[in-house]
Amino acid sequence: MSVLQPHLAMLGGLLRALRQDETLQGSLVQVASFMELRATDYPKKKIPLDFRASLFTSFPMSPSLFQPWLVKDNHHFTFFLYYDLPDLRVFQKQASLFFYREGFPEGYLAFRQEPSLQVELHGDHTLARALWNRLIRVYSLWNQLERPLITHYHFEMDSCSQALSLSTPGGRIWPFAYE
Repeated sequence: MSVLQPHLAMLGGLLRALRQDETLQGSLVQVASFMELRATDYPKKKIPLDFRASLFTSFPMSPSLFQPWLVKDNHHFTFFLYYDLPDLRVFQKQASLFFYREGFPEGYLAFRQEPSLQVELHGDHTLARALWNRLIRVYSLWNQLERPLITHYHFEMDSCSQALSLSTPGGRIWPFAYE
């Protein structure tokens, strides 16, 4: 058994696999997380967001488009999201959640709960809009696939390649195709 976890994801799945000749095949059997061992003087990572970046749009959040708190509350959605957006970074500051991409922190999203749920797009217009659209597509696909569980994923690896597939009522798919 081993943990399969996308690079920056907060969690992954416990992989149970069997080796047959030159192939390793298995399934994720439950939610799991891997924590790297570090020296005792672990430095706190600086968050590369410019909190003074201009707010270029704000609008009421519709839970039918995206539910940001699922990242904290639903491990199955989090795994799905991070496999599609492996460089996604999410953190909470007071009652707000911030989403940005590791390589593109110049455009980010803030989800505010007070006084009502609001989405704010900050910084670079193109990057923030692209992230917002990607989150909507991932959430829509997750719902369209009937909210798959971590246990619906299968892994296969040989000496040349590796693949993760997802079993859905319509069959196995991976990678996801949006267009």
